[in-house]
Amino acid sequence: MSFPLSPRHRLSRPRLRAAATILLAALVFAAYGAYPPPDPNEPHYLSKARHFWDPQWCAGDLLLESPAAHLLFYVVWGWPSRYVSLATLAWTGRACTWLLLAYAWQRLAAVLGLRGLWAVAAAALFVELQERCQLAGEWIVGGLEAKGFAHGLVLLALAQQVRGRLGCSACYSGAASAWHPLVGGWTALSQCWSYLSVRPRPRLHGAWAGVAAGGLMALLGLVPALALNWGVASEVVQQASEIHVQWRLRHHLWPAAFPSDSLLRFGLLLAAWAFLMAAVNWNGRWRRFWGICQGAVLIMVTGLALGLIGLVLPERVYGLLRYYWFRTSDVFVPMAAALGLLGLARRGWNLGWWRVPALALLAAALAAAGFQAQQRLASPCPRADKPGKVADWQDWQAACHYAARNTPAHARFLTPRLSQTFKWYAERAEAATWKDTPQDAQAILAWWKRLRDIYGIDPCWPGWFWCQSLAELPPSRLRELGARYGADYLLVESEPPLELDCLYRNRSYAIYRLANGTQEKQAGGER
Repeated sequence: MSFPLSPRHRLSRPRLRAAATILLAALVFAAYGAYPPPDPNEPHYLSKARHFWDPQWCAGDLLLESPAAHLLFYVVWGWPSRYVSLATLAWTGRACTWLLLAYAWQRLAAVLGLRGLWAVAAAALFVELQERCQLAGEWIVGGLEAKGFAHGLVLLALAQQVRGRLGCSACYSGAASAWHPLVGGWTALSQCWSYLSVRPRPRLHGAWAGVAAGGLMALLGLVPALALNWGVASEVVQQASEIHVQWRLRHHLWPAAFPSDSLLRFGLLLAAWAFLMAAVNWNGRWRRFWGICQGAVLIMVTGLALGLIGLVLPERVYGLLRYYWFRTSDVFVPMAAALGLLGLARRGWNLGWWRVPALALLAAALAAAGFQAQQRLASPCPRADKPGKVADWQDWQAACHYAARNTPAHARFLTPRLSQTFKWYAERAEAATWKDTPQDAQAILAWWKRLRDIYGIDPCWPGWFWCQSLAELPPSRLRELGARYGADYLLVESEPPLELDCLYRNRSYAIYRLANGTQEKQAGGER
């Protein structure tokens, strides 16, 4: 005996399916982002967020005391760091990011006709393609930082524009810019290209209020970013731009430095998407979506053109190339390819011969997510402590924990150049490290000067010739550097041993005292 469902229950079925899609998509994103904390950028963002709310925490650190570029992130995520550990905060923020991305992905996929497992498989394929076929090292699923929330809002903006709701779309783009000005700003330009190039255009009537609201929200991110260099001499900004583009972030910003295999994979993906876009008669919503992705490609092409000019006149383009011209295409092209391929499979589902390849595609995408989850969970080493950053991550953490327990809270350390997590574990300030680059021009120059002075060997080419370990330097030089930059201690590789007052040693790292004016607790043993 059967009972007919009431209209209320009939309406709940799509909502239940949407909720299940969001949950499964969040699990897909978690499968790709569930590395043990900290991830490479989390010590930078979360340390700065904590210092924003507690200026005495790691006081005297050059990065933490530089102006804040992502003010909204520090305001929202800094205050919980006073009550929970940074690792707990990282897991909490990651979960919020994955849920936002999953919700936004479900909305975008549904607008394009992909629901249920089709949308989940598209999410898995998207993240897999984005991880393996990006051009300039951009990512969308990773640790807790500002651009994760910005990308979620970007997906919501795309969904609204594809539906023709320009006012709502502008609001979401403005909110994305508040979290991360570059992510939201490049997306807004891509949306403008879609509006201008795709016919028929959605009506602007009634959208101006949303555009104005989006512009006001964007100011929350744009004003702090622009204020970084207000009143700073143009030659200082130019020098900082050169350091940023040519030395520190050339793998993201300088096209000539992009690996050839990345260029090949991205080019093949771009060609495959272009063929998919041209070979099928897509409806108006898909064409609007294609237009947004085409705008991102045009921004990328402009960046490549600037890179070619930079081979001849580099000083003319450093200031422009700082703005991550390849960030949006690194996300939008894999997204377009994944959604387009699953959209094509969904359209051909009713054709008998399409079902086998469609099921194979679904299975492969979901299996890839499962494999990635297994890889993440099997490794206990955080990505920020991977080989090449520290010699042995367990020894590194043990040395940092000793520093946290046995040195004053106001102490400052000289640490290995490539280390990223000292402040995370030890909660002590550092003189300078490669990863901890400030955002404003004056602090960038100060950071670069410190880096060259502490770690540089050849004064003409400090970006190419760094000392492998501070243990290579004579003790007199290390004491001089400690006095110059207010560093009371040195955390360095344990071999070779130094003729300094050794407070702690394990198999890989040692802690030495550089100044006599700081009193430590009882020194720990050796393991």
